Amino acid sequence: MLKKIVLVAVICASGMIAQAKVELPKIFSNNMVLKQKAKAKIWGTSSSQTKVQIQTSWDKKTYTVESDQQGKWSVAVNTPAAGGPYDITFDDGTKTSLSNILIGEVWLCSGQSNMEMRMKGNKNQPILNGPEIIANSSNNNIRMFTVVKNASKVPLNNCEGEWLAASPETTPEFSAVAFQFAQMLQKKLNVPVGIISTSWGGTPIRSWMDSSFDEFSSMYPVTEKTEGRLTGKQLYNGMIAPLVPYALSGFLWYQGENDRVTPERYEKMMALMIKEWRVKFGQGDLGFYYVQIAPWKYKETPDNYYSAFLREAQYKVAKKVKNAGLAVTSDVGSDQSIHPPNKTAVAERLYKQALVKTYKIKEGIYEGPEYKSMKVQGQKVTLNFTNTGQGLVLNSDDQSNFEVAGADKVFHKAVAKLVGNSIEVESTSVASPVAVRYAFKDYFVGNLFNKDGYPASSFRTDNWTVPVQK
Repeated sequence: MLKKIVLVAVICASGMIAQAKVELPKIFSNNMVLKQKAKAKIWGTSSSQTKVQIQTSWDKKTYTVESDQQGKWSVAVNTPAAGGPYDITFDDGTKTSLSNILIGEVWLCSGQSNMEMRMKGNKNQPILNGPEIIANSSNNNIRMFTVVKNASKVPLNNCEGEWLAASPETTPEFSAVAFQFAQMLQKKLNVPVGIISTSWGGTPIRSWMDSSFDEFSSMYPVTEKTEGRLTGKQLYNGMIAPLVPYALSGFLWYQGENDRVTPERYEKMMALMIKEWRVKFGQGDLGFYYVQIAPWKYKETPDNYYSAFLREAQYKVAKKVKNAGLAVTSDVGSDQSIHPPNKTAVAERLYKQALVKTYKIKEGIYEGPEYKSMKVQGQKVTLNFTNTGQGLVLNSDDQSNFEVAGADKVFHKAVAKLVGNSIEVESTSVASPVAVRYAFKDYFVGNLFNKDGYPASSFRTDNWTVPVQK
């Protein structure tokens, strides 16, 4: 009797396998956007060791691939120049089709709450011009896939989400930064733009990394606050791994507030994460453009101001990592929220980085002034800059951002004056200055720009010790 039961079970299982059809991860679905002029990887599952035929409607080409013993298969399809809509048909004996596919540019956007923040805003935290942007958001050539939050202890092959075209009905749920970036890029390039948005508020950078975490685990002790979903590589496993190796144009990143008390470690980890993501997706040194955390009144003691050092760490990464770019936000912080409402400026600065570095289109200056050198004459310090464009702009109404210190390393408020393309700084409290800092604190309103409208990052001329979390 037992043999008969086993035999029936085997026959039933064989029948189920024989009837199995192609299954695709959610990232491959109707309305998706594929990267143009690429060898775009597509993958899925079918019956074990079964031939799967994939036909792309744009060139009528058929690709044949055989699944492995676990039923897994993958294929790289050649995509044309931007256009659509197109279809893709999958056939392993049972046909499955995807429709309304566009070919264009695809960007992966990730980070914590400032990237996650939706066009409709948060409670008592609106998006600047949000209702107007939403009302005018209809654009079938902008599609967004928002990855549903999921922390996992093991790498996943799939995630939840769906591709949606931009409209007043869908846009309120889109990432405000990512959507406005897509709007600007789509208008400029006149091609479809797909955005994969995968973010989670209040998360540290280590949770978005894979193997690199192991190198830093001894430096990053687990506390009650970081127990569970926020530790290790759980967000990488649940929200990045299922997307690898989808064909991309580049990455956008907005995160750092949660790591502000460990700036030196953050600098190392961010550089490693960029390298790691590029290797995982296997498409070379894709552009990685990210947002410098905005000014905010954190609860640190006045002599710590960790966020200033975190902004410095972010600045350093952009200078040492190939094809990376920083969007400075020293002028768009809010004293009302850690989530600044002006996401348009943030999106525009990311867009300009992509335009210049990924698409090789330069339209004037696209970054703010950067500190270059200093010269001391008596009590006066002259600061020189690069990226001055048509010239510097200093709002002299606010004299609280510049500070000067002598050999005692005690900083005093200073008076700053614009002289040609330089800034002269001095303090009557410092007879022999050796160092200058600009906006080097948690909260400030940036007042140094170039005439092109781009702000300077907070900076310091010294290299004195970074504070350690107590």
